[in-house]
Amino acid sequence: MKKFVFLALSASLLTFGVSASSSPALADSVLDKVIKNKEIFIGTRESTAPYAYVESDGTWTGWSVEMSRAMVGVISKKTGVELKATLKAVTPQTRIPLILNGTNFWNWGATGISLKRQEAVDFSHVVNSVCVKKLTPVGSGINSIDDLAGKRVGVTKASIEERLLNTMNKEGKFNPPVKIISFDKHPNGFLGLQQGKTDAHVTLDDALHRLKMKAADPSKWEVTGPDLFCINQGMILPNNDSKWADTVNGAFCYMVKTGMYREIYDEWFQGPSPKAGYVRDQSAGVQRLLSDQCPYKSENFIK
Repeated sequence: MKKFVFLALSASLLTFGVSASSSPALADSVLDKVIKNKEIFIGTRESTAPYAYVESDGTWTGWSVEMSRAMVGVISKKTGVELKATLKAVTPQTRIPLILNGTNFWNWGATGISLKRQEAVDFSHVVNSVCVKKLTPVGSGINSIDDLAGKRVGVTKASIEERLLNTMNKEGKFNPPVKIISFDKHPNGFLGLQQGKTDAHVTLDDALHRLKMKAADPSKWEVTGPDLFCINQGMILPNNDSKWADTVNGAFCYMVKTGMYREIYDEWFQGPSPKAGYVRDQSAGVQRLLSDQCPYKSENFIK
């Protein structure tokens, strides 16, 4: 079997691919609609903890949800208009169409920036970086990427990992091929694993850790590498609307440069009792990328 090739999207590629800030502004920008209607429609996930999910009492929470709400507050101060953050549920299949048809003004869940997706939509600056691992029963014997050959592997529909595994099958990198089983949501994928319908579930490491935590007996499950791939995440934005993209990126960079980003991240992933339920360190390289992509004096976005 051919050696697995690590997939990584570099900061330079992402910067090149995020074309929103260099595109001509539309006559009717999303920003104009936002100011007129005093509302920002945000697409996000219902069951992708710790990024975005709905609690048992019906309230929406998660790291990206809190970040989105904080950004709406920043844009409110920038525009001088009190804006309402309205969250709308999306799936991997609907998150891009609902941006393209104007239903949502940005999508922030757990979406990775990819060249294929950039053919349809624009992306914000990089907001985080994550890796894809596998969740298996303890002692499954599935240790390496090669060990997935011939196994039933659960993935989320329309995800990058689904496309990557299909490509690897076509290229003969698995012998025998992986048997890919797609699920609409991460919890359903884990349920399939628990019921013996799959041998492993593959998705973002954060989502896998959260699924394991919620299991009746977490000790029966393990999240392991090596990484299938790592990818930078961003907010999905409408195409060719530089006025809106500049506003979104400006608000995000303001949060990075003033420490708001770090404060919310640490609440979710650092300290003795992180909201995510586990500690997730953010590498120095990712922190540097988040800062370096932001223009000089971004902290003056709000004057």
